[in-house]
Amino acid sequence: MLKSSLWKVVPLLLVAYIGFGDKFLPPNLGRYSSSTRQAINNYLVSVFPDKEIQNPYRKNEEIIMQVEKNK
Repeated sequence: MLKSSLWKVVPLLLVAYIGFGDKFLPPNLGRYSSSTRQAINNYLVSVFPDKEIQNPYRKNEEIIMQVEKNK
């Protein structure tokens, strides 16, 4: 019984520590929380490749620019 409840509580405490530890813990412990969160964030950002975001209104803007240019 204790082991199963421990498996439920520990991940929640870990997420709370990483996510919000720097806000309510003393500065020394909060700094570790913040650096851990930053390391996880940097890793997740590096996993996904940079994707160029295309402007969905590009064609419309080109048409508007041509119409304004011809006036």
